[in-house]
Parts: sequence; C-alpha cells; structure tokens
Amino acid sequence: MPNFTILNDCLDLLTLHVDNLSLYNPEHSSLLDNKEKIFEYHIVDFRKELNQNILQASGTEQKQDIITWYISELMRSLNHKPITADPILEAAKTSDPATAEQPGLRKKEILILDLPVDSRNEERFLQGCNILYHLIFNELQTCCVRAKIPFLKICMQLQYPVKTINTSISKSQTKKKAKKTSPLSRVKKITGKLVIPPTPVFYKSVIPEILDIMVGYFSKDHFEELSSILSENGNSKDKLLFKGKANQLVDLFRVLYKNKIITGCKIEDLAGWIENTFEYLKHGKDVTKFDKLYNIRLLRSGELACKNPILAFMDNHVIRPS
Repeated sequence: MPNFTILNDCLDLLTLHVDNLSLYNPEHSSLLDNKEKIFEYHIVDFRKELNQNILQASGTEQKQDIITWYISELMRSLNHKPITADPILEAAKTSDPATAEQPGLRKKEILILDLPVDSRNEERFLQGCNILYHLIFNELQTCCVRAKIPFLKICMQLQYPVKTINTSISKSQTKKKAKKTSPLSRVKKITGKLVIPPTPVFYKSVIPEILDIMVGYFSKDHFEELSSILSENGNSKDKLLFKGKANQLVDLFRVLYKNKIITGCKIEDLAGWIENTFEYLKHGKDVTKFDKLYNIRLLRSGELACKNPILAFMDNHVIRPS
C-alpha cells in the first residue's frame, strides 16, 4: 500500500487552526521561514514519497488512484488561498530551488523560533501554509506529467476548483490536445451555474474485492451496471435493487468511506448518491426507496448501526465478516 506519512504531516499543518499554533513546535515554526526553507523542510521529502508511491504502483489505474487520493485529501486544507488572491503566492509559481536529490531538513536541524505568538506570526504561518499548499500542487502536476497521469481530468472528477491553483505545468501537457478535448473547458461546465453533486470515487484496485462481496445481492443486469458505475465513478440510469437490508448496504459504504476507499465527496453527497442509485426490498418483498436523512444517520454512526454487516475492512483489504 502507498505511504502517505509526509502528506499527512503537511495536512496537519494545512488543517491546523491558528488558535493551536505553537512556535515551540518545529513543524509549526518551519512555516514562518522563507520559501526556500519551507521547500527544504517539507517539499523535498514530499517529492520523494510521492515519486516512490507512483513507482511502486502496479499500473495506470493505481497511479491515478494515488493522485486522486492526494487531491481529495488536500481539499481538506483550511489554511490556503487561491493563487491569484495573495502576492506572496507568486513565489509558488516559480520553479523549485532544490533538486530531487537534495536531502530535506530533518526536524532536529530546524531552530525553534523563540518568538511571542501574535497576530503577525499567525499571518506568517498562514502565508507559509499558502506557499506549502501551492508547492505541493506543483509537485503533483510535475509528477503527473512525468507519469502521463491526467491531473486535470482527475480534478474535474473530484470537482476540485482548478482555477485556484497555478496549472501551467498541466497545461503544457495538454496543449497539443486542447483543440480536441480541453479538460479545463469541461471543468467550466461543471463549475458554472449548474451544480452537479459530487459522486464517490472508489479506489480502483479494491473494486474487484468489493464486487466479489456484493455479487449475490443484485440481479445479473443490475450487478453489471453496478460494476460499471463503481469503475467509472458515475451514476446509474435506473435504480439498482439491493436484495439485502437497507442498513447493510449503507453500512458497506460507511466502512469504505471511513477507510478512505471512497473519496471525492462528503457524507451528505454519498448519502444522496445512495438514495439516487439504489432501492431495497423491505421485509424481503416490498421495493422501497432509500432515504437520504436515514443514510446520513447511518453513515455517521459506528459499527453498531448494523448487526449483520456484509463487508469489513482488515489489513488493507475488504473482506466478508466472519
């Protein structure tokens, strides 16, 4: 499985509320320094981890899954602004000041800044987060260009607002194909007045395991349609009839969402998708619609919401509960 240790370290900073800022924490104080130090302390190791994850991926689909995961996780960031909103972010548009071989600074090499916590330091911290966030996206795009991964297409599927970052790296990859198919033009259609609810994105390498568990709960035709929408992150034209209990299906998606097998949407979006995609047999005979509020309540609850679950997650695999 991919390693996301450095990504998670960066996310801890990008989601940190300024009220919890501690300049005696080397991770926090590192963002008060200049762009070069931020790069050396965070991005060098982030680049190594990202490239290692891509190199170890078994195929194109898994590589795209990894990038999808990075983007969907970064969508949780609280401490950044659009690239055009702050002059300091112009620094993030330029090429990086270090090579891939240059080692990153270790925590023990960072001097903890003995400065009082005031509004100016909070502002500097947020500016540092800004730079970190956009440097990370530069790294993601550079990696995608090298590995021939469609960065803009993945953003479109996740409904990530690409206008908020510098996409010149990705544009250079798609320039020759711009007249035929422009990912940015498709994003504009999605981000216009018509708002399309996000659909869940499933980790593709796990889909066969999920389908193996679900095969007995659908008719042949509906199972084929289910296979298609899970693989393509789409929607079904007609509702698929689930032959089990309502809480069993919702609990299945709860487990997948909790363990990051489903990304790209919020719980409310997932609950609506279930409502629009499935129906079930109430008391084993009456075809019944799913209710979104019911789905939300179960998705937010713990394991006790379903006494007879049909899917569990263990050792990075989905399994049938024993």
